[in-house]
Amino acid sequence: MNWTVSNSAVWVSLSKTSGTLSRGASDTVTVSINSNANSLPAGNYSDTVYFTNMTNGVGNTTRTVSLNVTAITETISTPNTPSGVTSGSVNTTYTFTTGGSVSSLGHSVQYLFDWGDGTDSGWLPVDTTSAQKSWGAPGTYNVRAQARCAVHTSVISSWSNPLAVNISSLPPVISLSRTRLNFGAFSASEYKFTSSQAVIISNAGGGTLNWVISADAAWITVNPSSGAGTAVIEIGVNHSGLSPGTYTGTITVTATGASNSPQVINLTLNVYDSGAVSDPFGYFDTPADRANVFGSVPVTGWVLDDIEVTKAEIKRAPHELDNPVVIGPDGLVYIGDAVFVEGARPDVEQVRPSSPLNYRAGWGYMLLTNFLPNQGNGTYTLYAIAHDKDGHRVVLGSKTIISDNAHSVLPFGTIDTPAQGGMASGSTYINFGWALTPQPNKIPEDGSTILVWVDGLPVGRPVYNQYRADIATLFPGYANSNGAVGYYSLNTTAYAN
Repeated sequence: MNWTVSNSAVWVSLSKTSGTLSRGASDTVTVSINSNANSLPAGNYSDTVYFTNMTNGVGNTTRTVSLNVTAITETISTPNTPSGVTSGSVNTTYTFTTGGSVSSLGHSVQYLFDWGDGTDSGWLPVDTTSAQKSWGAPGTYNVRAQARCAVHTSVISSWSNPLAVNISSLPPVISLSRTRLNFGAFSASEYKFTSSQAVIISNAGGGTLNWVISADAAWITVNPSSGAGTAVIEIGVNHSGLSPGTYTGTITVTATGASNSPQVINLTLNVYDSGAVSDPFGYFDTPADRANVFGSVPVTGWVLDDIEVTKAEIKRAPHELDNPVVIGPDGLVYIGDAVFVEGARPDVEQVRPSSPLNYRAGWGYMLLTNFLPNQGNGTYTLYAIAHDKDGHRVVLGSKTIISDNAHSVLPFGTIDTPAQGGMASGSTYINFGWALTPQPNKIPEDGSTILVWVDGLPVGRPVYNQYRADIATLFPGYANSNGAVGYYSLNTTAYAN
């Protein structure tokens, strides 16, 4: 006998729908409720299962399937009032955050923001509590939030209390990081002149800043000469064909609609005759001479030149433990190059207003004394040596330090990446460093006592307890010798400009 089984309701499943039976044989068909039943409203439902003899129709029969769906009682609590700015300007993106909603059945929840202008954020992914918004017109907008069950999406909370956001139509405002630049050049050489200098242009107001740059002298170079929003402008000079003397010029930044357009950058170029150029000049400030030190020591000072200082070297006098190959032709041992730090010495900039690159006169080098011979236990003499673009070399000074790391009880270490004065970019820049502490102390392996700071603010804790062979070899016997390294993923795009 050939047979079939059928039904009509989508919430009923049949294990078999047809088959063949020999005389005296039997078969089993399992009738079950499937997941389609989850979407049925509360109520009573029934379906009929038909058993049909396809051979001769003898014995055809039916069975009834009954289902009672009970309503789920679930509630979602009202979200917190959104947090975020309460005032801003048009065409500027702001972030708003809510939270606090829970499901009475313990399910995950999703949030939605109503932006008060007839638009919303749409339902955000589970566990996402923030969304961004910009408004194209001025006005006061009431931002509110709602939550729903991520499983039973028809179960929705009440609206939160609103956050009133006042959006004003502020005009763009031109902001320049520098409004005066000095340059020097040697008339006898087309290669000896102050390098191009960077000026940051940005919008300190609202809207979009579309800017154009022009120069009033042929010897001034600018790149780029136009753009929108924040950019770095490279400003340089071409002294070819210029006679010795002092030249002045201006760069004008114009932006349609900006409240302070135009803005001007004043330039001065001094072209020197053969033999008129001079040596670098400056001072070696810290540490104090005969200072008692340990661990990391800031080595600082300032230096300027009539054209450009190319580097400030930090060296030291030879030590009895030095391998002779590390001693240079000048009889000193190279330690490293200091970093020129913009804005570090406004006092020098004020006293020397006409010197090229006077805003980066200050230099600094972080010296980890543990790397000195005998692991930084003894007396050492440091030298600061300046080099300029036309080949002069000047010793800015020397300092003798008395280092005693053997009796220090404080942790020590350094940042490896970025290097001093190095570049860091991108949203996941890996910031590496290492740290040790004298016995019997130990740095927790989870890094819970280490903080990463950026611009004077703590940003997080590193992943610690990573092995590095050179550190383990140089500093054996410490509790963390085999796990001194840590790293932190830094989002550099979150910072200004």
